[in-house]
Amino acid sequence: RWVAGEKISVVSPLLTKRPRVFRDCVTALVDAHACLLFHGGLVHMDPHPGNVLIDVRADAAVPVLLDWGMHQRLEDSQRLGIARVVDAVARGAGDELPALYASLGVKLS
Repeated sequence: RWVAGEKISVVSPLLTKRPRVFRDCVTALVDAHACLLFHGGLVHMDPHPGNVLIDVRADAAVPVLLDWGMHQRLEDSQRLGIARVVDAVARGAGDELPALYASLGVKLS
């Protein structure tokens, strides 16, 4: 399906001249990924700049996520495990990370 928007590499120099619009666009992009991950358990497995369009409007810039051919649906235990990792990082609790990663099946050397 066709969606409006320009490549992020084309519009980002323009958006840096509109700090509020740029900030709101970046926030919307991060919020979208966080919502998909933490609420829906869905991870876009190919989130590079070519898979993001920006629909620039008069007073806003709306990100559009493309190419959902590679995605992964997480089990609740995985989703919650990742949330615990993010929480530990946000709290500066790096000492908790090895156990949290191990609970997700990540082996650290």
